[in-house]
Amino acid sequence: MFTRILKLEWKSFFRSANFTKGIAIKIFLAFCALYLVVCFAFLGYFAYNLAANVVPTVDPLLTVCRYIVIWFLGDLLFRFFAQKLPVLNSKALMVIPIKKKTIIHYLLLKSNVSAFNIIPLFFLIPFGVVLLIKGYAVTNVLFWLLSMVVLIQVNNFINFIINKSNQYFYAISSLLAAGVFLQYFGFYDVITPVGNLYFSLYKQPFFTLIPLGLLLLFYIINFKHFLQHFYLDDGVLAKKKKKLLQARNFHG
Repeated sequence: MFTRILKLEWKSFFRSANFTKGIAIKIFLAFCALYLVVCFAFLGYFAYNLAANVVPTVDPLLTVCRYIVIWFLGDLLFRFFAQKLPVLNSKALMVIPIKKKTIIHYLLLKSNVSAFNIIPLFFLIPFGVVLLIKGYAVTNVLFWLLSMVVLIQVNNFINFIINKSNQYFYAISSLLAAGVFLQYFGFYDVITPVGNLYFSLYKQPFFTLIPLGLLLLFYIINFKHFLQHFYLDDGVLAKKKKKLLQARNFHG
């Protein structure tokens, strides 16, 4: 069934009236993506030596783990402004006789295959290769890389939660703002303990179950939400409800 949906989207992409008009933009975006790939690959290759020179008394992997905390926060912020929700592309599929659950699973899984999730791999893979060359345990490195890839997918689904709910947005934004405030003004070192948690994913490979559990949790949360709002007129109903609330507040 996923193959059928994929074929339909493929045909829709090439038959779109805007396909030829957007070729220049697509080429430009492709060059931007290629530039980022090269930058991430170079950074991944030299990150170990850079970390060893900046903090020579600390394991370079631990140093990188502490900076990865900042990377994940920046990644989440960038996704919030740039990444589209998968439900935005679902209207054309709603009129096709395919089960809603199948379509939602397809859209969520499809969201994992995006530049936001693929480009970071060009940092992680070269960095992982360097770790193996430096003598780090093969099993531990592989499980650490798996954990990082899974956490990238977790960011993917957290972004959807933030985008679709103001409550989630304010809660997570407040949490991140509090962390930045404590770190910046020196009240508490947030980066070091969180970086140590990332490093523990290397020291204890079975800790990989934690990111996998988070991935499953956020996947289920998104799936249930999209299932409840998977209707053609859902956006219209939401606007009507908002106007009714505004009218009541005005007259109240």
